[in-house]
Amino acid sequence: MPAKISGPATDVVRRNTEEVQRRAKGALFNELFADDFHDRPPQREGRRDKTGDFITDKR
Repeated sequence: MPAKISGPATDVVRRNTEEVQRRAKGALFNELFADDFHDRPPQREGRRDKTGDFITDKR
């Protein structure tokens, strides 16, 4: 079972969803995330491991 996330991490996710995405407050994004933040959306035919390397699910 995944670990439950709470506290500051939950606040960042909530503010990103409610304010940045729903209310289009793009400038807030820079306050919420570090300069070295990398968005890693899910891949359709694979996934990333803990080190961030791409693993293909196709055989």
